[in-house]
Amino acid sequence: MRNGSTAGGAPRIAIIGAGLAGLACARRLKAAGADPVVFEKSRGVGGRVATRRTRDGWRFDHGAQFITARSDPFRTALERGEAGGTLKAWRPAAAAGDLSGEGSLAEARADGGGTGETRYVGAPAMNSFIKPYADGLDLRLERRAVSVRRDGGRWLLETAPEPYSSEGAAEEGGAQGAVEPYDVVICAAPAPQAAALARDAAPDLSRALASVRMSPCWAVMIGFGTRYEPGFDAWRSGEGGLSWICRNASKPGRDQHRDGWVVHASPDWSLRFLEADADAVLNDMIAMFRTALPGPLPDIDYARAHRWRYALTTAPLGAPYAEDASGRFFAIGDWCLGARVEFAFQSGDGLGAALAARLQEMR
Repeated sequence: MRNGSTAGGAPRIAIIGAGLAGLACARRLKAAGADPVVFEKSRGVGGRVATRRTRDGWRFDHGAQFITARSDPFRTALERGEAGGTLKAWRPAAAAGDLSGEGSLAEARADGGGTGETRYVGAPAMNSFIKPYADGLDLRLERRAVSVRRDGGRWLLETAPEPYSSEGAAEEGGAQGAVEPYDVVICAAPAPQAAALARDAAPDLSRALASVRMSPCWAVMIGFGTRYEPGFDAWRSGEGGLSWICRNASKPGRDQHRDGWVVHASPDWSLRFLEADADAVLNDMIAMFRTALPGPLPDIDYARAHRWRYALTTAPLGAPYAEDASGRFFAIGDWCLGARVEFAFQSGDGLGAALAARLQEMR
């Protein structure tokens, strides 16, 4: 029996990242009799399917804006979430068009209908749909993966504490780092981060991820003191510095008494100002917001910028997951297949099913 295995002979499996891909994979493995350990550097699960909560009561869905399904398994998962109350259909009034795809707006239609796809949002927060996937798992929050290295026929995973405040800033102190042996490591992080983590331990896997391209996104969260009425709830443009504007309170389950808006910069603009100061980005994006919309803006009670360094997949891997030559180090994520929340589910669930069939071989 390999030293990294559990006392019962089941392989020890580490999953790095508690977004939908990582948790969908963990659920599959758990159902097959494994007991994976899931590490997440943030305070909660969901990854970019996220809602920012502030100390003074504002909430903003600053990452993925909504979720759609085009495959039967994921459609079933969304319908299950709707039945359980963690997902609700969203029917925004669109400014320039019809909501289609994963957060895009096209072909003018005032009621936002006509695509044939139901657009869902998590309720009361975007990650509410994902949280049940973590039930019963060995989930270790605020633990960042530092390195992975080979040790004979196993992997040594080093993790370190990464506690966050409610505003998302790292805090000092906390538990010490740890190094633990695992038979299998699954990295459910953006492709560039997965490639960096695998560089020394699994260079072939790292090289395989080099073809993946991901674009950044600067997101701005704005809370108005009085309600703003531009005549729409959601707007998208394929030109200029802004790509998305959305009234957060138009989504079901949100506080209707707080007029919060989420603004996304375009991929090109975000890349151009990727390393800019967050306050400078905030001021520039508010200025673009003022220019893009009709009439003067109300007084702003809250404003904050957030950088998603890896937000949108522009060149996917082209396969549900990647693995190293040993078949014991894997990488998963939406970036494997494209730029949809559904692809994260397909990647994680697909690897989970494949590994479940191999568990006996790994004992």
